[in-house]
Amino acid sequence: MPITLVDLSLELIDRILFVLDPLDVASVSQTSRFFHEIIYGPLHQQFWRGLYITQPLDDPRRTVGRLGTRREDVDWKGELQRIVRARTVLQRWQGLYQHAAQHQDPAALLCEREERCQVLQTCIDLITNVLPIPSPDGIGPASRNVGWLRQFIGEDEGGFLERETWIQKGPEEPLSEKEKKEEQLLARLHSLYGLTRRDLDSQQRRASQAFVYSLRNHTAARYYGPFFPDADAAEGGNEGGSRQGRRVDWAFMRRVLHDFQMLLLDTMADEEDEGHLRPNYRSPLSSWFCQSIIPRGLDLDNEQDWAGVEGLWSVRYAFMDHREFILYNDPSVPDHEPQDTSIFDDTEETLATIDIYFRIASIEPDPSHPARPKLNLVGEVDGKFNMVGFVKITDDDQLWWHYGAGNDNQMVWNCDAIATGCVRSRCGFTGIWSTVFHDVEDPIGPFWMQRELLVDED
Repeated sequence: MPITLVDLSLELIDRILFVLDPLDVASVSQTSRFFHEIIYGPLHQQFWRGLYITQPLDDPRRTVGRLGTRREDVDWKGELQRIVRARTVLQRWQGLYQHAAQHQDPAALLCEREERCQVLQTCIDLITNVLPIPSPDGIGPASRNVGWLRQFIGEDEGGFLERETWIQKGPEEPLSEKEKKEEQLLARLHSLYGLTRRDLDSQQRRASQAFVYSLRNHTAARYYGPFFPDADAAEGGNEGGSRQGRRVDWAFMRRVLHDFQMLLLDTMADEEDEGHLRPNYRSPLSSWFCQSIIPRGLDLDNEQDWAGVEGLWSVRYAFMDHREFILYNDPSVPDHEPQDTSIFDDTEETLATIDIYFRIASIEPDPSHPARPKLNLVGEVDGKFNMVGFVKITDDDQLWWHYGAGNDNQMVWNCDAIATGCVRSRCGFTGIWSTVFHDVEDPIGPFWMQRELLVDED
């Protein structure tokens, strides 16, 4: 009598099934009750764990989330099914992106509207739950999650991340609640991913510059930072208060990150590279550098400096010519009329750097995040402590750094930044600097801060 698959040992059957693509495994489950029991029976989590770890992805048991926490439980089947569904959508986009402009609603060809947020969230989860780097010098194993996702998104030069792929309304048109959520998830995914070839387009860059340097986008309602508008703040109800309840506006952050990454690219490019990304170029503000750097034996839940903020930081900030800035923000132009963005055709931003040594001055409990208390900081430049601020977790679980700077105990500069990568990652913090006065003609600009690594630290 010939031997069939069902005559093999369960261990050998598992090994055979683990070689198959998860979609093929699902098909095998429909061939008989025997295989359905193996794949979806009472012990299905054990089977799906084996199937998951054979995929080109990070082992979830070894990853940490964006705040440095390790996984306690893994829904192996549910997570892999969501990833496979996201892969299917990404593969569909690869097959149609060259003709996407011919479709009124390209996203409708990818998946049902009810699925869109889940697909985008799955992509975000993949690059915010990655292997930590155990070496203080930042050199370690690359995340397989990041490589897996980038191979799909990078194929079409970044069109999957473009707003018009998913939302068929202009930036000024009102969005439904579902569309607002899609917009935020898409902007966050783009912020995490980094530069795409489409981001090099001059019109795209002008749009980001126009947003970043427009005083209309830096208001009391936004706490003069990359946050969602708050009516109480606009009325002065929370000005200078506890700064609770802030939520990060990722569409805002996306513009700031785009502008700053283009500035960094300018410093590296020569005439031959203009308008192109070098094949081996990796933006320091991209998913390539999103992994947490957590030395072996360090438990962030029991570490005072859980955010890794003590040490020397390189702070790079940008600004435009102040005369052109005032001209662009002409107060005589009503808010309902568009600003003249042609000024950015000839305007160049200036990039400067300052090194700041930050120390923890005190720690305050955070009831919402017991293992991640608020860290109050002082900053030192040239031997003088002239910066005061803090690092804490926002209500939407983002890592936020705020500090003020000045001379002779007089604060002049106001800085608010958000971490795009995981805690302690090389991505650092990116945000907006302004003055504490917020007068009509006071300057604003983007900045990025990255901690200098010490190869000999414990």
